[in-house]
Amino acid sequence: MTQAESKVGSLTVFSTLAVRAPFDNGVMAGYEKQDELSFEWSPTTVIESKLAEGLHADIVIATDEAIDRLICKGLIKSGDCFPLVTAYFGVAVPRGQKRPDITSKKKFLDCLSSARSVSYSLGGASGIYLQKIMTEHGVMSDVEPRATKIFQGFTGEKLLTGEADVAVQQMSELMVVDGIDIVGPFPDELQQLTPFTIAVMNGCTDWINAQAFIHYLLNDQCRGIYSKNGLQCR
Repeated sequence: MTQAESKVGSLTVFSTLAVRAPFDNGVMAGYEKQDELSFEWSPTTVIESKLAEGLHADIVIATDEAIDRLICKGLIKSGDCFPLVTAYFGVAVPRGQKRPDITSKKKFLDCLSSARSVSYSLGGASGIYLQKIMTEHGVMSDVEPRATKIFQGFTGEKLLTGEADVAVQQMSELMVVDGIDIVGPFPDELQQLTPFTIAVMNGCTDWINAQAFIHYLLNDQCRGIYSKNGLQCR
């Protein structure tokens, strides 16, 4: 179990998978009260579904769009939201496999069309955006029938099992999976940045510790770790 795995604690954190790599690779190691936190890692759409079902969270880390929807539903106050990081989409292949050229829109789309199977997440921002790209550029019918689709988790794991030979996800999420090679980010003309915000839920059971944790996540040490793990600081 890694230091950012779920633990029984006083604060429940529903967090996007996009920040899993930095949390496991140093962020949580420097937090004195990590034993008082319990993490549930999910795509943003799953986080929203859990909250809609009435499941309790004290802190949420999700896309800005999702946070705005939670504010509109009265679950969060705008003054309790703090910009955290920005993620960008990337591509990975099995370790040792020839890395495809994805430096232009055409080459990227050719990579998808020629792949044996592309792994993407149906519940994550990366998969939702990838489907939009494929539909707009006419390759959906080539890629989708043989794609390896997951509802949550890390698409790179499907490279390890051999189910897919190309994986698409946030760069920071691809970096979580050992044993794969990250080809690089989407070409500039297709790249879309995804901003993430951390927020305290209105029903938080321990505001003092929640605010202390958020303050810690915004310090310079943590910002350096985010940068090393495929994220841009905000």
